[in-house]
Amino acid sequence: MPEVSKFLTVGLNSTTRHLETLMASATGNKQKPPSTVEDPPADGPDAQHMAVIFLPKSRNDLVYAHLPLMSRTASTLRPELAATRLVSLSPAAEVKIAAALGLPRAGVVGILEGASGSESLVDYVRQHVRPVEVPWIEEATKGEYLPLQTQTETS
Repeated sequence: MPEVSKFLTVGLNSTTRHLETLMASATGNKQKPPSTVEDPPADGPDAQHMAVIFLPKSRNDLVYAHLPLMSRTASTLRPELAATRLVSLSPAAEVKIAAALGLPRAGVVGILEGASGSESLVDYVRQHVRPVEVPWIEEATKGEYLPLQTQTETS
């Protein structure tokens, strides 16, 4: 296996689990998210920031509905690092990715920060793909008081 394989998450479940671990470790939450496999140590690859997540379907697909929020939350908790990018690929790309990985299917592929040999790809994605925006997280992290604003209509 190539060296870069240690820096990949392959599949929706492993990518989601990695983002959950990042969010839990960044917030100081000592509880690990539930998992069917034994969790790796906190200083291992699971503690590394997710640089890019490739999705072989539209980012608006319901299956991926949780990924924008989770990736943005994990990125907000590590402001010194570039925000995680979500890249939508053609559904035909899944077949090519799976063949390259030697797997029957490869739905979601995440690349961790510092993956050897992926620097130019990650740099290209960061230059051409905007970070995910979640407006209410941006407001919440400012720490400002926002008074309640109501609008009433009378007939």
